[in-house]
Amino acid sequence: MAQRAKNSKASLGALKPEMLKGAIKQLGPSLVALLNACVRIGALPAQWAISALTPIRKPGADHLRCDGYRGIAVGTLPAKLFASMLQSRFTTHTEAAGIRASG
Repeated sequence: MAQRAKNSKASLGALKPEMLKGAIKQLGPSLVALLNACVRIGALPAQWAISALTPIRKPGADHLRCDGYRGIAVGTLPAKLFASMLQSRFTTHTEAAGIRASG
């Protein structure tokens, strides 16, 4: 999963995709153990839940109204990796069980 992370992708915090890619052999086993521990205990570190919310104006919307914007949340790289891992596991499980909706 870390290898698929794009260097240009925004992430919050000090750990950036290019840094992780450069040290994947050293950090990979520890990161996998940490993510698997999060699955076992059913919780993530609170710091991973922090996101930076940026308002983006909707095309043609009134910039003076709040509903003229949508929010884009940028989270931490470990949280993104965790979400990617869960998505992969759910997809594998649901496809094997024949219960995944198409699309």
